[in-house]
Amino acid sequence: MQFTIRINQARALEWGLNVQQAVLFDFLYGCPSWADLTEVDGKIYTFVSRTKIIEELPLLTDKPDTAYRLLCQLQKLGLIHYIKHNGQDLVAVTDLGKTWNRTDDAKGTEKNSSAGNDSEKSGKKSEQTRKKIRKTSEKNPTYQNTNNQPTKDQSKTRTTEAERLDYSSWPEMPSRQVFDDWVAVRKDKKLKLTQTAVNRIGLELHKAAQHGYSVDDCLAQGWGGFKLEWLLNQENTAQQLPAFSRGNQPGPLPNGNRRTRDMSISEMLNAQW
Repeated sequence: MQFTIRINQARALEWGLNVQQAVLFDFLYGCPSWADLTEVDGKIYTFVSRTKIIEELPLLTDKPDTAYRLLCQLQKLGLIHYIKHNGQDLVAVTDLGKTWNRTDDAKGTEKNSSAGNDSEKSGKKSEQTRKKIRKTSEKNPTYQNTNNQPTKDQSKTRTTEAERLDYSSWPEMPSRQVFDDWVAVRKDKKLKLTQTAVNRIGLELHKAAQHGYSVDDCLAQGWGGFKLEWLLNQENTAQQLPAFSRGNQPGPLPNGNRRTRDMSISEMLNAQW
């Protein structure tokens, strides 16, 4: 049973959710961090049965039919994709639903709206500003909250092809530096970044998240792709490295972990999706 129930009241009111819908959606929003994931037609879904909903949210309902009805309501509101596949209930949160815990979007909208109401002239300026913001967001939607916009020279080397792909299957996006470095590694290895590769890596990143690894941890290893077993094997190898005595003080072999890690990486460099 889930002991704590959280509701983002601002979003619930904005989206017109009642208490039952808000409680269930918050539960579904957090499911990818622990539930089983599966890929159907290129989209990552979370397996969440109606029985599981009843077990985790007994205060919400004790009837499978009610859980099913609420799932259908959330799908109609555009917050989730809900399908039946091989007899399983599969759920994926939509792009709109992923803004559940974001507060900056709502504040930005209020500021733009108030600025547009001052006068017809200022309203046109505000609309032009919003269009510019939308264009920037479409080019780089993942990093819409960052301020380090590329200059004209930098834009020539920006990984625009990679940024056009859909990363909604990932638990979160890495930092800008890690992402750019990772794309550069794939380019050097002549590994074309496709939507299929992104989705498969997303499955592995979710597995890694369940072991406590961030996306930065996973992609900063210098590998073109990623599998959780590579990271676990690397850590196991480092832990098995024998210690030696330096004077009277025991300690690790200088640069021992780094050397062992490089040896592990060399065995993995040819791995491709």
